[in-house]
Formats: sequence, C-alpha cells, structure tokens
Amino acid sequence: MHIKSKVVAITCIFLGLLVSGNSCTKFGLDDPTLDILDKAIEELRQQPERWEKTMINATQQLEKSGSKLSEQVAKDVRDTYNSILGQTGNEFSCRSDFVAERLQQRLQSIGYRLDSNRFAQPVVSPVICSTNPGNSITIDTQLISYYGFDFLEFKALKPFRAYLQYADGEEVEQVGIAAPSTNYQLNLDIQSPRVKEKMQELDRNRQPQIVIKWGEQTKEQSILPIILPKAKLPKRKYEVVGKIGPFGGHWGSWGNQVQCPTDQWVLGGELKVEPKQGRGDDTALNGIYLRCGTQGDRARTTEIASAAGPWGKKFELGTCKSGYVIGARLRIEPKQGSGDDTGGVDAQFWCEDETSLQTSYRLDWGGWSSRQSCPRQSAICGLKTRVESSQRRGDDTALNDAEFTCCSLP
Repeated sequence: MHIKSKVVAITCIFLGLLVSGNSCTKFGLDDPTLDILDKAIEELRQQPERWEKTMINATQQLEKSGSKLSEQVAKDVRDTYNSILGQTGNEFSCRSDFVAERLQQRLQSIGYRLDSNRFAQPVVSPVICSTNPGNSITIDTQLISYYGFDFLEFKALKPFRAYLQYADGEEVEQVGIAAPSTNYQLNLDIQSPRVKEKMQELDRNRQPQIVIKWGEQTKEQSILPIILPKAKLPKRKYEVVGKIGPFGGHWGSWGNQVQCPTDQWVLGGELKVEPKQGRGDDTALNGIYLRCGTQGDRARTTEIASAAGPWGKKFELGTCKSGYVIGARLRIEPKQGSGDDTGGVDAQFWCEDETSLQTSYRLDWGGWSSRQSCPRQSAICGLKTRVESSQRRGDDTALNDAEFTCCSLP
C-alpha cells in the first residue's frame, strides 16, 4: 500500500471526520458506517415527522459497530441530534419537515467528509421557520423574533439584514440588522423613530412588507406584511340631511320637532299602544318614544318624544345590535265613516343591518305604508308626531302620523 494511502487509512480509523483526498470506503473500513448514514438520510427524507426516532436509531447502530470510525461518527450524529433537540423547546416552532431537512444536511455533511464520491456536498443556508408576531406587524410593533436554525453560525459569514419592501419585490430601504440571541433565535428591533417614520411613509396600497435577507437569499417565512392604518377621513358635520314621512294620517295637529343630542342617533325605542277596547273606543297607537345614543357608548342614552295621546301603555321595540335606525313605516287605518276610527295603529323600524324593530303587541287594523329610508350615510335622529287631542265624548284616534329626521353619520 502506498505510504499516503496508509496515512489516510490510519487517519480514517483514528480521527474519523478529518478526512481529505481518498475516502475511507476505498479501504473497506467503514461501509457499514456509511450505510447507516445513508439509511438515516433517506428515512429523514421519506418520513420527516419521525426525525427523533431516526436519529436515535442511527446513533445506536453506529455505537454497536465497534470501530473507532463508527464511534467518532456516532458521537457526531449524537451531537447533531442533541443540538437540534435543544432547539425544539417552547420557544422553537419549526415544523418537523424543516427539522428533518436540516438533519439531512448535517448527516450529508458528515458523509461528504467521509466519502466525497458517495455523498454530495450539501448546500446549507439559514432556515427561518416562524416569527413572533406570527402573521403581520403594525406601526406599533417594536420587536420581531425569528425562529429557525444555525443563526450564530451563519452570522459569522454574513449579517441578517432587514429591509422594507413592497409585495412586488421593490426594495425601499434597509432598516436594521437582526441579531441572533441564540443559535435558533433572531431578534429585530424596529422601535427607533427613523424606522417608524419610514414605515409611515410606505404606500399601504402596494402591500408593504418587512423582510430578512441573508446575503441575496430571502426565505418566504421571513417576510411579514406591514398593516398600516387607513388614512383618517375628516369627520362629517353632524346635520339634518333628510326626512322620512309623513305616512298619510288623517287627523290631529303636529307636535314639536324633537332631536337627539348632537352626535347621537336612534338606537331603538318604545311604542305607546292602547290595547283593544272591545265595545269601547279604540285609539291604538298613542305615542312613539325613541332612544338616542351611540354604538360606542350604549349605556348613555337619551329618550325623545313629540306629541302623544294619553291612553295605553309602553311596549319595547328593541335596540339595533349594529348601527342605527335608518328606516320606518306606519300602519294606518283608513277612515271608517260611521265606524270607530283609530288613525295610527303600529310602527316598524329598520336598523343598518336590516334588523327589524317591532313590539310584541301588534294590532292588525288598517294597512302598512311603504317603507321609507334615510339617505345613505345617515340615520334617524329626531321626530315629530301628529296627534288628535281628546274628543271628549267623540271618537278619539290619538296618534295619526309621524315624521322622522335623518342626520349624517360620521
């Protein structure tokens, strides 16, 4: 045997991974060792979710081989396994396929140093598996943490630079360098006034992002969308912009116009209704009581009412769950001639989400008017009612009609 070959063989036996030039397998010394590596690499490729079991089995098989080389390789495989295992705690959230991929690369690297003819040299790059925040950042985000593999090792070669860019890939500006706190965690501080100023200048319509690059490489997992607030529109002036009604009532005089307090709109209310009187004089609808407020502060409400008749009791209409009251209609009984007139009988309202508001007590005399609605971006904010005063011994009708005002929404 040539002296150089003897030296290589001895090196393979006693130093294991410190191999160069001719490979150990040419001397038939470590075919089993290479077979074990080969099998482990293939299992990691085929069944990434079983990476722990694969690594444990490979280590145990190498330790049983008994040769100096297999012992050295077993140590390297065990160290690789322990290194990855140390990165899979609560702070680490890479999927099993990423873990298996990195283990494949490391075993491939061990194999390449043993036999460069049998094992290809792996191309290894940093892997970012997940981030915190997880899906996007806002202008208020101060720190981004990236979780993955081998950050300390790769930082020695090239820094991890952070850039602002748009979804089409146009780079805006470098905003910092992410610093590894451990081999599996990168941290990017973006709380400086300069970074915040640059983020505010981004065009939200172009889907801005913050991205980590290592050299020219950008991993999909390192791209985080930046959610910028919508530009604030000037607040609309609170003013009357339209009316609903009247609905065709017959008798009585109009009461005073009443309005919700400024920057309040109708959320719901009550109706005052006289139940059926049998042989007595029916008046049906006597009053409309509206509840003003805001969806942001539903506990602070104001009741408004115009003219009302003296008969009946209040029945709850309900409250809009979303938005404000924007539409209404009245049920009105036609003139009965010599019969008992009632005028207004019932009222129905609609919220912005098309929810209908009605009382549980409903009379069926007469017919419904057509529904009327406020102009767009407005809601009911006031009313006046038409009420016939007491006719003493005559035929009373009480509330006959109503008119609602609409005020602009913000």
